[in-house]
Amino acid sequence: MTWWRGLKIFAVVVVVGFLAWSVARDLSKVDDWSRIRPDARWVAMSALMTFCAGLCVLVSYRWLLFAYGARPTWREMMPVAWVPTVGKYIPGRVVAIAGAVVMLRKIGVGGAVAMGVVLTLDLFSVLAGLVIASPLLMRPPLSDRFPGGFYVAIAAILGGIVLLHPKVSGTLINFTLRRLKKPKLEKLPTTRQYVPSLVCAFLQWGFAGLSTWAMLNALSPVSLWSWPVLCSITACAMTLGYLSIIAPAGIGVRDVLFLILLKQILPGLPDYQIAAAVVFLRLQQTLIDVTLAGVGVVIMRKFGKTDFESAP
Repeated sequence: MTWWRGLKIFAVVVVVGFLAWSVARDLSKVDDWSRIRPDARWVAMSALMTFCAGLCVLVSYRWLLFAYGARPTWREMMPVAWVPTVGKYIPGRVVAIAGAVVMLRKIGVGGAVAMGVVLTLDLFSVLAGLVIASPLLMRPPLSDRFPGGFYVAIAAILGGIVLLHPKVSGTLINFTLRRLKKPKLEKLPTTRQYVPSLVCAFLQWGFAGLSTWAMLNALSPVSLWSWPVLCSITACAMTLGYLSIIAPAGIGVRDVLFLILLKQILPGLPDYQIAAAVVFLRLQQTLIDVTLAGVGVVIMRKFGKTDFESAP
């Protein structure tokens, strides 16, 4: 057995171990499961919305590669977008980012472009999440506890919009590449070429908010008018969880933020129902991540040869 094969087996064992620990930890959060009776139809809708959020990542990847002159097929993009996702369950985020770069390299993308695309999509997702989360500071009870929250939220939204501008984000990506001692991107996409990926970044959080809304409805009726604030709560919890580098897949940070924010913003729901919804959302996300990664692996094994066309 070669060292590379051994390393891949080790990585799989580590990921599976962290996934098992994550599931066990989440299940322990609900004290009395006898009171939990989720509606399967709403759970299915929540899962569908989470899947749609994953499709946004896939579309965003492909559009951004198009902007750099590459022409990947949908079949090639599925493993690239979905397989590295399970790497986030290993602390540090390095595995997920490095995995995406390696897979892009396998289908013919140059090193600088591969790294630039992965970092750009990460930046778009995080900034879009922070922009969508910012309005939480404008509404009670958070606005009551943080009197300057309104101005902080406005500053965060405007700052996020500025950072999302292609010229600014492109400069940040090239700066990061230089710090990593990688060649910079000589030609950056135009503003028009960036737009589809930016739209997908915001749509991703819209679908994630719908997933949270549907999961809460599986346990207790929640008005559709709550969807905007649930988008903000979901974006806040998931983005800050993602930024907590030492926590695999934001475990702990994301879940605690979900619990705190849902209790504050939706005080009418019983605590045990909110806890159950947070657990179900985590389990659902984990299962979908693993399923999509499995689909990606099957596609890679079944279609070994690539018809990828890359720019010179």
